[in-house]
Amino acid sequence: MKLNRLCIVILVCIAASRVYPADIYSLSPAASEGISMDVINKEIIILARPAGHIGGASVFKLSTGFSPEHIFTWEYGQRDAGAVSDSDSPVKIISTADRGYALLVELKAYTAPRAGIKREAGICLIKLSSAGKQEWTQVYSDNSMGFKPFDVIQTDDKGYMVTGSTMQGNVWKSLLIRADANGAMIWKKSIPSASYASFDKAVQVPNGGFFLYGYDDVQNRANYWLAGTNAKGEKLWQKTWPGMGDRLRTPIAWGPDGSFSGLIKSENSIPKILTFTEAGNLALDNPIAGMKQSDMLHDYVSLADGSLIFCGWTQNSTSDILIHKTGPGNKLLWRKTIHVEGDDMGLQLVKTEDPGYLLIATTGYSYDYSTTAYTYSNMIIKIDENGNKLWSEPFSIGKNDSVTDAVVTADNRCAILITTIRKGRQEALLLVTEPGGRIGLPKER
Repeated sequence: MKLNRLCIVILVCIAASRVYPADIYSLSPAASEGISMDVINKEIIILARPAGHIGGASVFKLSTGFSPEHIFTWEYGQRDAGAVSDSDSPVKIISTADRGYALLVELKAYTAPRAGIKREAGICLIKLSSAGKQEWTQVYSDNSMGFKPFDVIQTDDKGYMVTGSTMQGNVWKSLLIRADANGAMIWKKSIPSASYASFDKAVQVPNGGFFLYGYDDVQNRANYWLAGTNAKGEKLWQKTWPGMGDRLRTPIAWGPDGSFSGLIKSENSIPKILTFTEAGNLALDNPIAGMKQSDMLHDYVSLADGSLIFCGWTQNSTSDILIHKTGPGNKLLWRKTIHVEGDDMGLQLVKTEDPGYLLIATTGYSYDYSTTAYTYSNMIIKIDENGNKLWSEPFSIGKNDSVTDAVVTADNRCAILITTIRKGRQEALLLVTEPGGRIGLPKER
């Protein structure tokens, strides 16, 4: 199970004229794996990977109800018949200035391996209209071992910046691709690093340049890596901050002065909030008040008063779910733990329309080395505004249910994106709770 990123969950407004118990909507066969669920243009947009060896991308929309509307499926049509590789996989979907979408896809291998020719991997950028109609497609690659995408943003001139990695000399190096409004490449850059490296995220700054952050991995020691470029992608500065097992992925906040605050967790250290200036200098290095060395964080909710509520887990004799609130000025407001069974981990936290929060967790988490299989259960937990547990409900749809994302709707339901195995096949599905978050006995739709 990959626990590699913090998720910002947004309250969204969805018109709903009916009141039903919890519902299950299968996204199969158009989708076998849920990737993300984001609020784009005031609608919930689901990004998923289709079934089959080739893979690709599928997009669904939830607008006036909860039944997912399948609006787009794509697969790479120029793959040689002899190509053997992992399935192509969608990475991210974003809103564009014309209220359409830009879809980023990783092409695992789009040409067949031949004698003396390396198998190529590439990046595909697809522009969709607001209705999900494909407007153009661009593929970026070269004669190296290929490109791997991590992020895409639309720039001020309605072009695009793609960040990722490229294989050079059997080492992954950072990759920046700047494209125009039609996706045509303007320039490609690779900023040197010590070893395996990538920029996971990019933000355009007022001068037209870019603030980049990611990691630089040297002998399994992953360092925080920050860099600034001008509008041409030429490096202005770069900084690395040593760590152990660290990956800087999602910002907590951007300041009006261009500063950046991020959450980090290093091995054998207390989780911290670091603040960097626009020039990449460390301005603030604060352990989170009340946190312990054994704490691991996975999600958070940012409140209007500047408070942050984190969820994750803390190591005791087993792992217990951790709920932790800090106020402005890094002040500890409260800290709560929840024990269910065995190793318990809090994964998703969403603010509900009524006072309190819904927490999605895995419980009884374990790994069997003889079978190389994970065992765990999923649970939804309601907590009040002070982190006290009000109720909990386990839920199981199929085998190895994996929760990808969750949002809360205006009528106080929780929509949960799940990848599972049912009837011998993997599928993506959407579980929509009753108002208030309870699941009970969901009905297949």
